[in-house]
Amino acid sequence: MRSPFWRDEVATGAVLVASYLGGLAGYLGGLPMLVVGSAVLFAVALLSVVRMLDRVRVQARTVEDQSQRLDEAVDVVRLLENELRHQGLHDRLTGLPNRGLLDDRVEHALRGSARSSGAVAVLFCDLDGFKTVNDSLGPRIGDKLLAVVGKRICSVVRTEDTVARLGGDEFAIVMSDVHDPQVAHNVAERVVSAVRRPIDISDHPIAVSISVGLAFGDVGKSAEVLLSEADAAMYAAKTGGKDRAVAFAEPMRTAIVRRMALRNSFAESLHGGEFYLQYQPHMSLRDSRLEGFEALVRWRHPEHGEIEPGEFIPLAEETGFIIPLGRWILETACLAGASWQQDAPGSPTLSVNVSARQLQNSHFVDDLKAALSYSGLAPSQLILEATESMLMVDPDDTAKVLHRAKDLGVRIAIDDFGTGYSSLGYLRQFPVDAIKIDKSFIEPLADPVNGEDALVSAILLLAQQLHLSTIAEGIETETQLRSLIRIGYTSGQGDLLSRPLDRDAAADLVRARSAGGHRRADAH
Repeated sequence: MRSPFWRDEVATGAVLVASYLGGLAGYLGGLPMLVVGSAVLFAVALLSVVRMLDRVRVQARTVEDQSQRLDEAVDVVRLLENELRHQGLHDRLTGLPNRGLLDDRVEHALRGSARSSGAVAVLFCDLDGFKTVNDSLGPRIGDKLLAVVGKRICSVVRTEDTVARLGGDEFAIVMSDVHDPQVAHNVAERVVSAVRRPIDISDHPIAVSISVGLAFGDVGKSAEVLLSEADAAMYAAKTGGKDRAVAFAEPMRTAIVRRMALRNSFAESLHGGEFYLQYQPHMSLRDSRLEGFEALVRWRHPEHGEIEPGEFIPLAEETGFIIPLGRWILETACLAGASWQQDAPGSPTLSVNVSARQLQNSHFVDDLKAALSYSGLAPSQLILEATESMLMVDPDDTAKVLHRAKDLGVRIAIDDFGTGYSSLGYLRQFPVDAIKIDKSFIEPLADPVNGEDALVSAILLLAQQLHLSTIAEGIETETQLRSLIRIGYTSGQGDLLSRPLDRDAAADLVRARSAGGHRRADAH
């Protein structure tokens, strides 16, 4: 084993001294030389000890510096861990707790309610009209609006309450130890009032409102159930007119169970043939000549009966089921249209509605190609319909998708025109061939003296200047029909002209049209 460095130096010094003394003794001899040798040996040993101590001090300082750097590194790692933990539990835009932390807070509050004997209140908040702001002013303004709304909500709650952002335009508030339900109701009303005040962002005065749902629970209720009840109450506030707060009531539980049951049965219902299509004709207003059909999806549920599209389509959008459902609708409609082509050359057009989720799906154009190829339907006979609001969800990417679809030979129509709150200049970036006038503009024409035809006339003039064809939707009375003809509309759709038909009845109408028959159709 190697000796420490100071022992090596002493040994070396001793050898040198001994060698020196040996030579010197031969020359001088005697005691004086021993004294001199001892002194020299002591000096060498002392020098070695001093050098050793210096090295020890240097190494000690090095160890101390390394230890300090290690402590600093540990502190940095700890800060990073805390920051990552914070980011994982908080919303990056508003800095508020996210859904994960909210769930934990609700669970903790429910467990604590057994000790405090107070209830836990959850307020589920959803902005009204945020999508319009985001679509018209852009996501940057939308993000700033959400940050302001988050601050306003925080400003009206109790200091011990938790405010969280769940994502999108949804917020939630957790209130623990609530002994008087009116306290939670008051907070909900303050939230509604605070958000209702106009917000100025980058010189854009913005008016939005918020719908709030309240639910109460204690240790006997799970966080999942409590949150679902608050969500159901918020949905009731939305359907009741928005810009209000509504507390959960037991009858709402039926709606929760129903929505959950519908969501869970989507896939099985599609494979089981419970979804089907009807086809509503659109016709020439002057002679009732058939011009085309719009494919409308229907759902006949074995337990709940006929489900209205207004109920299941939003659920399909929310869950993403609209992607496989939309693919099935496109394939089924194209097959029907192709069969009409075979029965009657020069058959009418076929319109299929597409959703924002479909247009954002990277496989949409491939699905479109496959449906056309498999069915044999001529692309020029197919019209894709999308609402203004759907087009404006992601206008740049949506425009690219629609241009790719247009390159295949299909046509593009804007459905429910006039309800999307988007600028006409923005809409011109889309390859649009036709617009369908929303029924809300047609309904007033039922009264011949109310003077409501000016707006419908202006829309027609605009369409003509943009070289777009027009179809008036929702025609239900003879007065509406006469008014539209007088204004100058040539095509329309509605129950007065024909209710939606099944595939066989639609085929009969196509054959009658091919034979030269012009008539209004009745549902079979």
